[in-house]
Amino acid sequence: MTPHPSPLHPARHRINVLCARGIVAAGLGMATLGGLLGAVPAVASPQLTSAQDRATQLRHTVDDLRVRTEQAAEAYDAAAAGLAAAVTEHGLADRQLTQAHADAAAGENTMAARVRSLYVSGGPTALYASVLESHDLSDVFSRFRSVRAVAEGDQAVVDRADAALTHSGQVESALADAADRQNRLERAAAAAAAQVGQLLEQEAGVLAGADADVVRIAEADRKAEQEAAERAFQAQLTAAQATVAQAARLAAQAAATAHIGSGSQPGVGVAPAATELGRAALAEAVRQIGKPYVWGAVGADSFDCSGLTQWAYARAGVGLPRVAAEQWYAGAHISLGDLAAGDLLFWATDPANPATIHHVAIYAGNGQMVAAPHSGALVQLQPVYLAGYIGAVRPSAGP
Repeated sequence: MTPHPSPLHPARHRINVLCARGIVAAGLGMATLGGLLGAVPAVASPQLTSAQDRATQLRHTVDDLRVRTEQAAEAYDAAAAGLAAAVTEHGLADRQLTQAHADAAAGENTMAARVRSLYVSGGPTALYASVLESHDLSDVFSRFRSVRAVAEGDQAVVDRADAALTHSGQVESALADAADRQNRLERAAAAAAAQVGQLLEQEAGVLAGADADVVRIAEADRKAEQEAAERAFQAQLTAAQATVAQAARLAAQAAATAHIGSGSQPGVGVAPAATELGRAALAEAVRQIGKPYVWGAVGADSFDCSGLTQWAYARAGVGLPRVAAEQWYAGAHISLGDLAAGDLLFWATDPANPATIHHVAIYAGNGQMVAAPHSGALVQLQPVYLAGYIGAVRPSAGP
């Protein structure tokens, strides 16, 4: 699947060029906080007198912009996916309407022919009167059955013609609804694309207005904060796996005591084995490493975050929804202690609210993940970080 063709794509290309010039040069990493649009604070103010203060403000501003950009890109993805479905629905309704009109016309023609035939023959009354012309009782019944079949057939013709007209009206209504939905989604996609463009241009402007020392300090701070978030995730992962392993040991000991069986003795911090599906999806994601992040892209040459996960699982044989917030409901939710390679990892602006999910990646094991991070970056293997992490999901091939 490729992004829905529209006049939005030239604008998207221009935005990505801006991103490559401004955002890559600064290398400020991916965001974990923020809402959508809003006024962006100035990088410097009378209260920000030191380079450190300005660097902190710069980092927070860029991080906020990147999360809002990711949210807007996800909104575009949802609108574009819905638009593709609406276009298909509209085309189907249009074809159904053509057939319904043909059926209605055929019914009307048949009914008109029967009316002319009855008129010529004197109508149903004349047909029934002809029954009495016979003096043979068996012939009378035979003629009566024939006349009744004609009359009932005429009623069936009328009923079919009426049904065809009713169906034609219903299909016309469905076509109008499909056209309305398509128009609304086209406007939503255009608005989301414009929003992404505004945010990326704001980010490029903020970075262009910062001096080299401030950018250098901001990058160092961002790196230190990112590493702390990665260490925090690894610590929680190890503790969770140890808890799961301890529970498994106690269960095995209880089973042995009850003479049910000795069970296994898992070690502390041992990660669960990946499923066959998870391994296949991860292998496909790894093959995309080095390809560029492009918002709205679903492969094969570029991806956004949810486009990458959708691509990987599709190649493994499972269809995922288009956007990260919908992929959250595409399988069983997995605790840190049970996390295995191939599971989907999610981030949100509010980790208590799945409606705020804005980013998704594929767990690769050992605290690493394959992700399409943000505009200006490439699909990459990187450490999992805790800030904004909301949880994990294990997609399945179904029942």
